[in-house]
This record gives sequence, C-alpha cells and structure tokens, in this order.
Amino acid sequence: MTKIGVVIPCFMGGDITLKLISDILNYADTVVLVDDKCPLHTGKKVKESNINSKVHIIFNERNMGVGGSTKKGFEYLLKKDCQIIIKMDADYQMNPSDIPKMCNPILKNECDSTKGNRFTNFEKLIKMPKIRLIGNVFLSYLTKFSTGYWEIFDPTNGFIAFNAETLREINFSKTDNRFFFETDILFRCALQNIVIKNVSIDANYFSNYSSLNPAKEIYPFLIKNIKLIVKRIIYQYYILDFNVGSIELFLSLIFGLVSFIIGIYLFIVSNITNNMASAGTVSIFTILSIIGIQFFLSFIYYDCSTKVILRKK
Repeated sequence: MTKIGVVIPCFMGGDITLKLISDILNYADTVVLVDDKCPLHTGKKVKESNINSKVHIIFNERNMGVGGSTKKGFEYLLKKDCQIIIKMDADYQMNPSDIPKMCNPILKNECDSTKGNRFTNFEKLIKMPKIRLIGNVFLSYLTKFSTGYWEIFDPTNGFIAFNAETLREINFSKTDNRFFFETDILFRCALQNIVIKNVSIDANYFSNYSSLNPAKEIYPFLIKNIKLIVKRIIYQYYILDFNVGSIELFLSLIFGLVSFIIGIYLFIVSNITNNMASAGTVSIFTILSIIGIQFFLSFIYYDCSTKVILRKK
C-alpha cells in the first residue's frame, strides 16, 4: 500500500489548521506540521489536542519562511519512507479531498509530480480577492517563462505532490526559503526534466487573511523571476544543450541589439540636426526590428513545444 505524507508549513493557522489536519488524515498516513514561529501558537494547539499519533509537529527555533519550513517537512517525511509527499498550505485553501486526485497520476506513472490548478473552476475563482487574482495571473505567466513549465497554468499554487524518489533528486540547499520557494522548486525540476502534471482542484477563499502581501512581494518576485529566466536559458540552451532554440535566441538578441543601436543613433542625429531620418534608414531599422522579434517569437514557440515533448512519459 502506498504511504502518503503531507507537509503543512504554518506561520498563521489557528483553529482552521486543526480542522485541515483532521480532514487530511482521511487521505494520508502521516502529517507533518511545521510551526514557523506561528504567533497563533498553532503547533502548540495541535500538540495539546492529541489529534492523532500520525501527526508530527516540528517547531522552528526562528522564522524560516514557507520554503525553509517545507524543506524541513520534506526531509522528515523522506526519512519516514513515504512514497508520495505532498505540500499543502495551513489556511485550508486546498481541499484534502483532492489528495487522491493529486496522487493518482503519480501512482499510474504518468508523471513524477502533480501541481494543483485553481484556474479551472471559474465559479470559485471569482471569490479570490481581486488583487490576489491579478497578481497570481501575472506571476503565473512570468513563472512559465522562468521555469519552462509552459503547460502548468497555476505554478504559484502551493498544492504540489511528488514521487518521493523524484524529491530525493532535487537539491534543496539552493532553493528560496520564502514565498519564492514555489517557483524556485519548479526551476530545479525543469533542469532535470521532471514531469509535472496539472490537476484541477477546488480552492476555498473563506478567509481574507494571507501572509503573502502581493503589493509587497511583486517586486522581489519580478527580480527573482528575471534572474531565473536568464539562468534557465543559459543552462538549458548554452551549457546543457545547443539547439535550434539556442540559435534563434542568439539571432534575436543580435538583431535586437543592432536595431536598438540604430534607433538610438537616429534619435540623437535627428535631435542634433533637426532633420528627419531618411526613409531608407528608417526602413533598415524597421526590418531589423521585425526580424529580431520574429526570431524571438520562434524561440518562445520552440521553448514551449520542445519542453512539453521532453517531459512526456
């Protein structure tokens, strides 16, 4: 029988987390709550409730963030010989009843990991706070580019399941300890062509509380995603491999750089001489820009299609 373990990193939880754990026990063999210096003392409440011997509590001596806490839980469950390891958030946004749906594709050997997708249920999606919805959509598309998982639509979602053997292969020492962990772990998976499958899930938005502040996190998320984009492209297209996509991207950068230099030159000359650039010069600038854009779009198409094919089992 497959042994399933669930990790719950918890900074803010309270009574709702106790209900979450109770419901998870209907589908999992082991639950690990990692109390990340929770001001609501969730770990203490769970311990005092004596809810079940299958529930284990880890108390962080200092706040380690959702990523740091999740990694601690993963390490614990790997030592317990769980075959499937799942990460869920403490606010009951994810339904424990979806755990079998998350596990089935892994058990059928269709993939190495599954990722929950909240965007398939439009009736519940409109209940998501608007600022979070806009932020999630923006970050989802940015994360697609930074990780190469174009086929995953809700990459920032915290509901993810792994085959334990796959999880052992991932180097967690360099993954982010804070909210960027969800994206960073996908980046590590992408470098190893780990197969991740979308799973449609329901989501609850009965609480407006979230320790993630979209307005505060959007800038660091943007910067970190840009760094991952550069890192992934260098690794996958110029170190680990060299292919058609590598050539298309290189040519798009060359044509883009040349057209940019010509554009700056035309702007400076026009302002100094007060004369409009000749039609021929403008045509050269336009043609080079279009060619650069075409090569870049070809690269995006190659990146989207090739990565999906590589990850098909």
